[in-house]
Amino acid sequence: VSRSLSTALLADGVGEAAQIYCELVRLGANMRVIDIGGGLGIDYDGSKSSDSELSVAYGLEEYAAAVVDAVRCVCDCRSVKHPIICSESGRAIVSRHSVLIFEAVSASSYEVPSMSSLELQYLVDGLTDEARVDYQNLSAAAYMGEYKTCLVYADQLKQRCVEKFKDGCLGMEQLAAVEGIARQ
Repeated sequence: VSRSLSTALLADGVGEAAQIYCELVRLGANMRVIDIGGGLGIDYDGSKSSDSELSVAYGLEEYAAAVVDAVRCVCDCRSVKHPIICSESGRAIVSRHSVLIFEAVSASSYEVPSMSSLELQYLVDGLTDEARVDYQNLSAAAYMGEYKTCLVYADQLKQRCVEKFKDGCLGMEQLAAVEGIARQ
């Protein structure tokens, strides 16, 4: 059970990255490579168990199968040519021999541009019924000045939209707009 849970979480994250890749291709980006970053866990204690904080319940073959299957499935559903998959698994190769310590010296932030009423209507029209209710509740709570309630509905709206994006049912533009609403 733990073995399939570990690779299921991995496949879920890679599937979301593949949705982003497919959306960028749809929007005109001339892309042929998807870099999934790291993710190849390290079995430090040799137990091959997700019950241990020093181990993972999958090996290289299961990792590769989960990644390739997730990318293939999304690309096939979206009719996008399969990309070259790049994985940065260096830590798994040198894990027993290195330590990396660094200090964050700066951080940056950005302002979310406001949406026009037409853009807002486009966003709301593309939402599921549940997400539309979350948006309406969020708007009502904002109007009444209920900050904590706003946070709850903004989080629910964002989570619903992320799931719909992962399923390929919501575009990147709409997901970005929801992110903007959740940050305001």
